[in-house]
Amino acid sequence: MTRQEQKAVRELREAIKQSLKSAATHHGFKKISDCAYKVIDDFVYDIYPFAPPIKCGTEICVRVGVKPLVLDNIFWEVFQMEEISKKQSFSFHVTVAFVPYSHNILEQRFAIADSKETGTVLDEIFGLMDQCVLEHHRHCNTVSDFKAEILQKDTSISRMNVVLCEIAEGNFQEAAHLTKKAMEKDGSGIFNKIINGRTMGIYDYVLEFCEGK
Repeated sequence: MTRQEQKAVRELREAIKQSLKSAATHHGFKKISDCAYKVIDDFVYDIYPFAPPIKCGTEICVRVGVKPLVLDNIFWEVFQMEEISKKQSFSFHVTVAFVPYSHNILEQRFAIADSKETGTVLDEIFGLMDQCVLEHHRHCNTVSDFKAEILQKDTSISRMNVVLCEIAEGNFQEAAHLTKKAMEKDGSGIFNKIINGRTMGIYDYVLEFCEGK
């Protein structure tokens, strides 16, 4: 990448940062950090626009993710973080490190000729993403719908989210069964704590939680 290309990427990133709040707010989203979110019927949709370096400042890439908010609450309860989470603002659902990751439903790229056009392009992007979110929510608006959508995804994130969905639906035995299967691929899970010198992962906590039900 040439210096000119590096400069173009920096300028586009800064332009996205400066224009994000206005574009997001115009379409009913709330800006937080470097992304924006919208809540519909206890589902949170997050929109993350960024400038991929490989495109040298000529494209804005956008990722759209979704998750039921109840998964966060269950995760914090299982992982024994309830007291901490109660003291936080809503942004805790979107930006904190210890929270279930959202399921990506769309990644799309948009051409941009000059960083000066960022405000206009972002506004168009958020208009399109708002339509995408509403359309997705028409067919995925329950925990069961969400579970069905991610069930066939073979990733550590989807496996954990399916387990949390089972707990949300009160299927504790199935949650424990799926946890043991997930541990064959993911060990103790993608979230870990060190307690008294011992490393415990989210799946260790899930098994304890389900056994107590």
